Amino acid sequence: MTGNPSDNRSDSSKLESFFSGALESRNILTVVLTVLGVWAISFIGRTIVWIDGDPYFSLFDDAMISMRYALNFVNGYGLVWNEGEAVEGYSNPLWTLWMAAAIAVLGKANAPLAIQVTGLSLLLLTVAISSRAAYEYWGKSGLHNSRPRTAAFLTTLMLVATLYPLHYWSLMGMEVSLLATMAAASVLVLVRVSTSRLQAVRGLLAIVTAAAISYFTRPDGFLVLLPLIVICLFYSLKQSPRQTIIALTWFSIFLAVLVAAHLLWRYQFYGSLVPNTYFLKVEGYDIGLRVSNGVGFMMEGFIQSYGIAFLLTVVLVVTYLRDNLLVAGLVFSFIISVSYQIYVGGDPWTYWRQLVPGLVLLFVGLGIAAGTCLRNVGQNRKGILFSALLSGVFLLCGFMNAMNARFVKEIVGLKQPYTIDSNEENLSAALALRQVLEPKATVLAFWAGTIPYYWGGKAIDPLGKSDGYIARLAVDQSVAWNGMKGVPGHAKYDFRHSVVEAKPDYVQFPSYGGQKIISEDYVSVSYKGLTLCLRKKSSLVRWSMVNVGGECE
Repeated sequence: MTGNPSDNRSDSSKLESFFSGALESRNILTVVLTVLGVWAISFIGRTIVWIDGDPYFSLFDDAMISMRYALNFVNGYGLVWNEGEAVEGYSNPLWTLWMAAAIAVLGKANAPLAIQVTGLSLLLLTVAISSRAAYEYWGKSGLHNSRPRTAAFLTTLMLVATLYPLHYWSLMGMEVSLLATMAAASVLVLVRVSTSRLQAVRGLLAIVTAAAISYFTRPDGFLVLLPLIVICLFYSLKQSPRQTIIALTWFSIFLAVLVAAHLLWRYQFYGSLVPNTYFLKVEGYDIGLRVSNGVGFMMEGFIQSYGIAFLLTVVLVVTYLRDNLLVAGLVFSFIISVSYQIYVGGDPWTYWRQLVPGLVLLFVGLGIAAGTCLRNVGQNRKGILFSALLSGVFLLCGFMNAMNARFVKEIVGLKQPYTIDSNEENLSAALALRQVLEPKATVLAFWAGTIPYYWGGKAIDPLGKSDGYIARLAVDQSVAWNGMKGVPGHAKYDFRHSVVEAKPDYVQFPSYGGQKIISEDYVSVSYKGLTLCLRKKSSLVRWSMVNVGGECE
């Protein structure tokens, strides 16, 4: 004897009402953002360096390079790494100006913490906006169904909220946080355009604005948004062609003037139309070497961790949702980010810095696709098969995203976040140098961010990010790791130029690659438990404060 069917329908309705109510009241999102916020605050706490009982704040070293430029800008020297040396060693102008604002308001010591708090805010905003985009897609006219809406919302929320590379780069002060927020905001705008909640022309201008912000944040940051611009342009031309052409023409002229003004200022101030990082990471790298390095980089961790799941996802989305223009655009945005990462030859760090905005867009697409799967369950055998298979892929993505073995120890606090140990060493060295060297001394720092920022005086960048001569040297392909030969930004150096001719009073490392300092010129000294390599005949060293040892090692 079977139960009353109406009872089953009642139970199902109650369950759907529960989830729908939870989402409408934003309870789930509030809980997730609260938990993520508490975790992020604890992460920031783990990045604090304590020296002699005092807290010091430091970001990822590349972010600290930008902080050095920002500090000199606030001090009236312009956007330079060294006073009087016009070299554009940063590639994130808008983010660097925000750093300058933080320094101007909060001072040199507290500004790094302010940048971390900015990253935390943008991180939470990215999670909220991206999950909202997937949620609103399934709230459009004719698709009011709590099951696909719930699936889309929870899938996107789960994936973005557990994307550790997004969390890491945001909380370590990199511009990735702003780029991810612009990507999430753009897809939300496109969803509202596609569901007729927002006029297409306004949506198009909003996404183009996000692309412009991304461009000034990092010149290649807008690329991932191109598919969204094209799709929104399609909707806008279909809705009101004349208004679209007029608005886009005037807005394009405005943006062109801004870009031209920036290029003109760059050429006038730095003497080049491209930043020094272009010469450092592109000049001398032929397309074959770049692609080989890019493929090697992608194979080193990313493919093993995410590759199979994403490959299956892309195949299923293209076949099962081939008529969904929005999802196709989001998948293509991710493909652009992967292709560009390969084209530029990889990245020194396997934390997927340049892929994060594309991943956020892909996750929104996966959320929407999850809603489609749930809607189609039970319609036919093919629908059940595809839904089960695609749902399995979503679960696999989520599991691998949240529990990746490479990051899990950092996530749960069993291991210090990446480079924090180096930050502690660099901070200790910088504070020691302020004691044992005269202010007019020169330091050579391979970690060209934290030491120069806290040292404050003249510095030498032996790897060329802020040195135009080094940036144009030949590539040393013997500098290799993570599947790359001639690691971008780390494979050009010349000790004759940086050490013999420049005569720094302090050298962080006495050797690099196949070159080393002349041992007769430098000596190892100890100061409060630290070992420093100082120039023997320097009159800018306070020799009475240090204990002289042997050769630098």
